[in-house]
Amino acid sequence: MTPSGNDMNCEDYQEAIAADPTAPVDGVAEHLAGCESCAGFQAEMLALNDKIRSALTIDTPDLHMPELPDIEDDNVVDLPFQRKQRFSMPVWVGIAASIALVAIVAMQMVNTPGTGFLLA
Repeated sequence: MTPSGNDMNCEDYQEAIAADPTAPVDGVAEHLAGCESCAGFQAEMLALNDKIRSALTIDTPDLHMPELPDIEDDNVVDLPFQRKQRFSMPVWVGIAASIALVAIVAMQMVNTPGTGFLLA
């Protein structure tokens, strides 16, 4: 039976089997007992699931961390840390120029006759 209450045909059963061949669906067991086509399809889907499962199984060696050598820090010098500036001067100049350009274009549009924004 479909969720709407209609009887399922072989295509509906095969769609349900393809979604998950091991999931219990109402009426599938009874249908599979009497339908060789759907039973064969389920067997194919189960074999495909097993093949995919075996393909995804990967043997990996145990992880071990290598021993790090002792490092002598007698000759190590601390370097001064300088934080990089987020924006350089040309970026700020570009932003200011863009804002000025937008303001100029807006003023030109406001003073253009026919736009409805004419200032006296």
